[in-house]
Amino acid sequence: MESRLSIQIRERIDAHKFFKARDFSISFPKKEGHTELSIIYLSEPQYKFIASIPRKQSKVREPITPIFFGSPTTHEVLVYQVTASVSPGQLLSEQEEIYEDDKQLLDGIYAWLDRVQEYLLAGPLFRQMEEQENGRTRQMK
Repeated sequence: MESRLSIQIRERIDAHKFFKARDFSISFPKKEGHTELSIIYLSEPQYKFIASIPRKQSKVREPITPIFFGSPTTHEVLVYQVTASVSPGQLLSEQEEIYEDDKQLLDGIYAWLDRVQEYLLAGPLFRQMEEQENGRTRQMK
């Protein structure tokens, strides 16, 4: 039986203007202490979204800054923190991202789909520019 999150991920991908869920290998292998989310674009496997989804919330210490007087202190809060390795990233070809809940994770997947689309559409343009540059280099020799 598919989990609620798995269904939401497939629905989010199907809602994209360029992709459908069947374009990707989507799996949820269970690891010790977390579940891994693996989304790999079947036509270009270098484009992937790999996330570590914790099975429970973890405690994190956050700073508290007093409004008027007193020293800063900290307190413990429970957070749900998903870490993901995405390719392509926002700034780099591969980068780490952190999400604090399922909504942020789903939004992150959608943003990643947009980046993959941009890379795929830009590929022929880059190739054409490279061919023109190579042609100029040959003519100069």
